Amino acid sequence: MPEDEPAPKVRMPAMPRWLSPKAKTVWRNFGPRLVELQILTELDGLAFGMACQTVSDWQDAWRAATRKPSTRKTKTGKKRVTRAAGRTATTPNGYDQVSAQHCVERQLRKDAFDMLSAFGMTPSGRSGLKVTLTNGTSKLQEFLRAMQGGRRGGGKKGNGD
Repeated sequence: MPEDEPAPKVRMPAMPRWLSPKAKTVWRNFGPRLVELQILTELDGLAFGMACQTVSDWQDAWRAATRKPSTRKTKTGKKRVTRAAGRTATTPNGYDQVSAQHCVERQLRKDAFDMLSAFGMTPSGRSGLKVTLTNGTSKLQEFLRAMQGGRRGGGKKGNGD
């Protein structure tokens, strides 16, 4: 890092109180990993909290947009959708349109992706990161190797590698 740039301490910031329970889970799952990679600093609590809350909100919106719709019979015996779901919804006139839940889910997905990219949690987001090398290998490289090994059963022979 250039000498004239501020260098906040690399450590876990305080978790914002306003995070939902699901967002707190996202925080706990990814925060320590980002500190280990020297990406998350003491000043990143607000931004990382917003990213965690957006991911949590997106998960809720995705569930709402993919659930099955509820229907009920009207007095005339026709079925009427009482809870829209999925990518389309039917208007009272019988026309299909993009559902509100799908629009919300799509925007939250984009917002979450953008925020996660800022913390190097997407391939394109990692491409611009600069990390400190120790023993010729960056902590990011070590982390990515460990993640690849974990997906393949820890790198043990005879497991289909």
